[in-house]
Amino acid sequence: PSCAPMALTRPHLFAALQTEVRDSSDALADAVHHRFLLRRVFSGWRKACWGELRQWRAEVRAKLQRDRHLLQMGWAVWRQRFAQRLELRVGLARALGWAKQQRCRRAWDAWRSYVQRSRELQAMARRAAAVRRTRQLRAAWLQW
Repeated sequence: PSCAPMALTRPHLFAALQTEVRDSSDALADAVHHRFLLRRVFSGWRKACWGELRQWRAEVRAKLQRDRHLLQMGWAVWRQRFAQRLELRVGLARALGWAKQQRCRRAWDAWRSYVQRSRELQAMARRAAAVRRTRQLRAAWLQW
């Protein structure tokens, strides 16, 4: 055993094994610790991501709700203005119809009075013509 390398001698082998075991147990502890740290870091990252996701969803939901509310308000105002315009148009149409009806009634009344007056004048002209004819005939008879 004098020519055996130093690493193979019994005390050195035991020391090497102990170092190896210590290194492997240290490696195992490091691995467990590393996994624990990774789990903790991942858990924290996951909580932060979920929190941000929840916040983003809440913001999107609030924005959509606000947009829907604004849209409903705009739609209500548009309907109200449309109803007002329709009411104004209907009122204007009624007023124009009434005015037209009044004008037509006045025109019809004027026409009727014109026709009546025209008939009266024609009747007076016929009577005057008859009276004139009678006078002319009487004057002619008296001269004969």
